[in-house]
Amino acid sequence: MNNTIVHALKLPMLFLCLLSIGFMSCTKSIAAEDQNVIEKNYHLQRVGSSARDFLTDENFTSLRIEVQYMPGYEPDAKALLNLKYFLYDHLHKPGGISIVTKEIPSSADSSLTMQEVIGIEKANRTAFTKNKELTVYILYTNGYYIEGQMLGYAYLNTSAVLFGRNLDDNSNKFKKLNRSDLETRVLQHEVCHLLGLVNVGSALQSAHKDDDHGKHCINKQCLMYFLTDTEESPSFLLRKTNPKLDAACLEDLKANGGK
Repeated sequence: MNNTIVHALKLPMLFLCLLSIGFMSCTKSIAAEDQNVIEKNYHLQRVGSSARDFLTDENFTSLRIEVQYMPGYEPDAKALLNLKYFLYDHLHKPGGISIVTKEIPSSADSSLTMQEVIGIEKANRTAFTKNKELTVYILYTNGYYIEGQMLGYAYLNTSAVLFGRNLDDNSNKFKKLNRSDLETRVLQHEVCHLLGLVNVGSALQSAHKDDDHGKHCINKQCLMYFLTDTEESPSFLLRKTNPKLDAACLEDLKANGGK
């Protein structure tokens, strides 16, 4: 075989090789894009659907909490620390629990619908669950919730919001709770919805769900009593001792893999 023929045979092989490399590179790029979609879609599920992922280390060994707030409504440092200790008490996260905070632009609206809250998260959230790290997004707004007296609301499987103006109206004033205590209650209450309480991801081990008020506990002394995250009853908010989870709610979390 002469040299001309040899070169003629080598050129198609080289072309196929380059084509193959380009295809693999393209495939990797598509795979990376698909992974990004999967990571973001994980956070679009109903409240409580990731309860076991929170409570156990089966899929995720660490937890990252991204807290974003609007100007003038920076989270109370003690309340965030209380939340962290609370989660260490109930979650199996040997890789640790971290909280990062960031200020974002104010909302032009003084009251927000839940769709607007979701839109703010979509525009600003930067931390998404991947590898062995589960992430949570908590938003502090500069206004009220459009439908009334809500202090906070858990609205997706890893998302919750605290309404800053409502918190201001109900704390650090005469005959009102101090900000740390009120914020601690609301933060822990909303995060417990993400942990599946009550009966939205962590199954009932006893009959303690308040059927008249959705995903809440019938025990007035429990953190998951429905008035904990509203300003519907000012006298209820004045309780001196921050509420804790009662035995029934604790049993639900333990049955789903919690501590």
